[in-house]
Amino acid sequence: MQAVNPLRLTAHNTKYAVSRRGLTAFSSRHRRDHLTLIGLLLVTLQFAGIIILGITGPGVPKDPTASVLVWGGLVIGFWAVLSMRKSRFRVIPEVAPDASLITNGPYRVVRNPMYLSVLMATLGWVIDFPTIPRAAAWLVILLALVSKLLYEERLLAERFPGYDIYKSRTKRLIPYIW
Repeated sequence: MQAVNPLRLTAHNTKYAVSRRGLTAFSSRHRRDHLTLIGLLLVTLQFAGIIILGITGPGVPKDPTASVLVWGGLVIGFWAVLSMRKSRFRVIPEVAPDASLITNGPYRVVRNPMYLSVLMATLGWVIDFPTIPRAAAWLVILLALVSKLLYEERLLAERFPGYDIYKSRTKRLIPYIW
């Protein structure tokens, strides 16, 4: 007879968790709502960091390295959005019901080119006008985006059977590195 893991009990679209108060039921809708709130929190942190950088320094950098990062990030972001035409663009890290797996354009090299573009452009802003609060804002953006992409990749792997093959031939965020 096979042992049953009490943390994995499922019945009628309901998941159960063991807590100090006993067995608690959570519907898949409750879990989905909870994950949506986490996604909204990550998006809020991301945009808060971007807004802080935008209002605390110049928008167009003067430093050549910063300019390359900002303009390069904008180009990669625009290219990624153009490549996603067939799919549904979403800011919240959830897969749209009618989404398709995009593997062309910048998605041939990295799985998250939009996140890469945001990180490049905002890092350029920090390099152009470096302060401790701006560096902290960039770190918040970095942590929010890495958390989003890890969560989003889990959802994509669940949704698209070929995602593991795609993962094996592309890097997550930094071309040829990670």
